[in-house]
Amino acid sequence: MLKLKPSMTVSIVLAAALAGGCSSGGTAPETSQAEVTQEAASQPASSEETTAGESSGETGEAENLWFYYPTQVGGDLANGMEEIVAEFNETHPDIHVTAVYTGSYKQTAQKAMSDLAAGNGPDVILSGMLDIVDYYNVGMVEDITPLIEAEGEEWSSDFVDGFWGNFVMEDGKTYGLPFQHSVCVLYYNQDILDAANAKAPENWEEMLAAIDAITAYDPSIVPIEFPSDVWVLEALTMSDSGSLIKSNVETAFDSQQAVDSLDFMSNMIKSGGMINSYASAAEDFVAGSCAMMLNTTGNLGFVAADQTAQWNVGMVPVQTEPGFSYGGGGLIMTSGQSESRKAASWEFMKYMTSPEVSAKWMTVSGYFAVRKSAADLQITKDYYAENPQLEVADRLLQYASAQWSTKNYWDVYASMQTALDSVLIDGSVSAADALAQAQQEAMAAITGE
Repeated sequence: MLKLKPSMTVSIVLAAALAGGCSSGGTAPETSQAEVTQEAASQPASSEETTAGESSGETGEAENLWFYYPTQVGGDLANGMEEIVAEFNETHPDIHVTAVYTGSYKQTAQKAMSDLAAGNGPDVILSGMLDIVDYYNVGMVEDITPLIEAEGEEWSSDFVDGFWGNFVMEDGKTYGLPFQHSVCVLYYNQDILDAANAKAPENWEEMLAAIDAITAYDPSIVPIEFPSDVWVLEALTMSDSGSLIKSNVETAFDSQQAVDSLDFMSNMIKSGGMINSYASAAEDFVAGSCAMMLNTTGNLGFVAADQTAQWNVGMVPVQTEPGFSYGGGGLIMTSGQSESRKAASWEFMKYMTSPEVSAKWMTVSGYFAVRKSAADLQITKDYYAENPQLEVADRLLQYASAQWSTKNYWDVYASMQTALDSVLIDGSVSAADALAQAQQEAMAAITGE
């Protein structure tokens, strides 16, 4: 574990927001930069400083923990996270947590693994769900199943059921707690749809009809925007009763449902839609220059703050049955901690996922609250009253399931992303050919052949 002095602090400077995440600020997320003025964040501490093997709890001092966290989003999330951690420190004098902003999910995983390998890593990480498999494969994450069981069924059952999926590994054990999650939904400008005599589309056929109607009404309005992103393809594939994987060691990128879904995405572009990032699409939607977008619920806060037209959200258009995956991240405990340090890490993880903090983080970030009982809190009721679209999105969670994940995920992901770009941006290859190539490359990445 990371060596540190109790007096060490972290200074975070948030310049803007990272692209494609969940936002509740007054500007759409685009790019983010953070400066960690903490030398020990990247370098081992001196030998006399506290280590996992020498728990400060044994000397009567506060147990010092390090917490790495990303912000895939913009607005005040870094400040919000620092405030929550500070509140924990104030109410837990025997534990001191130093929070370190570490970039995106991917950047956080890279830094954490590097630091852990050097013996100077964090105690708790806000990990992207899809990175947990990599921590698990190299033995860097703690099995928290016994800790969860010790809390009792009433405690664990208060988490939203579907959010556990990506935290259970192939050994059947649980390696993380849900913390922040979002889903892909359809945003639509009701004023534009009404003027175009179109309805909010509920299926693929209605979507193409709505695109045509909007284009006929006003060619200057982009009928729909969405990113060339695997998450969107997965949502559409699931809405066609398909999946992008068969297991965490076998992909299904070339399935008929995936091919049909990518063809549908291509048809939306050919009919007048536009590929754009989550952040830029949200800006266009607020400005009224695009009528619909497939986007993360994390942008609900941004849209709600700045959109003046009548608007709402609905399910990703369905081909055969409702279905989509949730994205986001959870809290993991790194392996190899002393018992006292492990107890302190668990206390911090429980606090961060408490109904009160879960509700507060929802209002700061736009992510869904992960605790069912958070819905009964006044802060949640007030937030839903001010942002009714989020409550609509919340009701869609019954159709959500875990996001796809495989061994060597990022290499596998890259093969699919290349396929999407070749079809949706370059237009150089058919969906069937692109996905056949992606399937071949993905399996090679998984098997190492």
